[in-house]
Amino acid sequence: MTPDTATSPQMEAPNVAPAPSLDGAALGDSPCWASSPLAKLPCLSIRQPWAQMILAYGKDIENRSWRTRFRGQFLIHASKGMTQDEWCEGVAFKNRIGAKCVRPDPVTIKTVKRGGIVGVARIVDCASESKSPWFVGDWGFVLADVQPLEFLPCKGALGFFYLPNVKECIRAGGGGKTRFLESGLTASWLDTLLLD
Repeated sequence: MTPDTATSPQMEAPNVAPAPSLDGAALGDSPCWASSPLAKLPCLSIRQPWAQMILAYGKDIENRSWRTRFRGQFLIHASKGMTQDEWCEGVAFKNRIGAKCVRPDPVTIKTVKRGGIVGVARIVDCASESKSPWFVGDWGFVLADVQPLEFLPCKGALGFFYLPNVKECIRAGGGGKTRFLESGLTASWLDTLLLD
């Protein structure tokens, strides 16, 4: 098993986990995709450097100890935690299998994005065996149509989860729009959400 293997009960999207709270976690200046239909996709947390391997080195399998019946697009959430050993282990694995860069990859251990959404992909299968050199787990979520996205900081969760529903948080939050503006959300992004 590699560090991207997570222990979690079998879960399926949609409606698999409640959205993480926005309390104490600023979303920053939200990228334009955050107010698009992409923001309604399920998310899956993947530890670095494995999320970066998906985005830049053609990692076509996400290894898990649990299977899923979910098929479709999901947002790639790069977990906040990562040790130097995990980074070195991932780079060594990539080199050992001869993975080639499929997109520019100027990141280092100090600059790799963590603790937020970094991309979108499609799960097309869940396999218990595969010829992919990336397959090492009990189960492999077979990935396709991988695209990087502008980074959106947010909390992750185990299994599939959804981004917080900002509209509901604003209406129920007591501090209203001002509370979220102080957290770093832009007024135009919030106005777009409130008009839906």
